[in-house]
Amino acid sequence: MIHESGHLLYIFLFGLKLRRVLVYPFGIEMIPENNNVGYIKETLMLSGGPAANLLFAVFSSRLNASGGFCVPDELIYSSYIYAFLNLLPVRSLDGGRILENALYACFTFEKAVRIGKTVSGVTLFALYAFAVLLFYYSAFNFTLLFFVMYLFYSTVLLTD
Repeated sequence: MIHESGHLLYIFLFGLKLRRVLVYPFGIEMIPENNNVGYIKETLMLSGGPAANLLFAVFSSRLNASGGFCVPDELIYSSYIYAFLNLLPVRSLDGGRILENALYACFTFEKAVRIGKTVSGVTLFALYAFAVLLFYYSAFNFTLLFFVMYLFYSTVLLTD
């Protein structure tokens, strides 16, 4: 919810209304009524989620250090991890869409999409290799492996 509230903040700051909210196994997709807001505003909306995770984690860590309040360390660490994972340059994640928006400013649409797909593929392959190693060396922890398979499905099989 922290992550999605960061996206919502920018959606509402730009005066947009939500047309549809889709819930997936590993996330939520919020589609504003006017989806043609320009690359800069879209990039800000996309970065709002990871920024909210990072702000929560940093603020909670500081709060814990001061002794004023105790946020469980697991919640802080998971917030950092969630921000990091969402910033990976994979097309179905915030980071991949942020990368593509940056590429649209530098290249033709077709070339930007091609570069984005290539970067996504390389990132997915590296993440898959790491997940297999983690699975093998961690007494069969398959969480990351399932996540990578979901990313592959949502990035390669569900997009054009």
